[in-house]
Amino acid sequence: MKKVFYLLFAIFLTGASITLNGQKVNYKVAAVGFYNFENLFDTVDDPEKNDAEFLPEGDRAWTEKFYNEKLNNLAKVVSDIGVDLSPDGLAIL
Repeated sequence: MKKVFYLLFAIFLTGASITLNGQKVNYKVAAVGFYNFENLFDTVDDPEKNDAEFLPEGDRAWTEKFYNEKLNNLAKVVSDIGVDLSPDGLAIL
């Protein structure tokens, strides 16, 4: 946990402009985001994972069309995270 704190603090400092003698201090905000991609399944069977319901012949009839739609929706959501705080979006995901 300390490493994460130091990493975030270092990122914060790289965007800060600190001056002495009462001059204005400028800060640049860096957004850090978290997103769970654990349940993102493709349409190919992986014997190492329990993904049977996300196959084209599975319970959800998960097709490549659905998969590509989900990828596009996730890309939109992830690209919008943090833009209300920083126009550049996320610095770290």
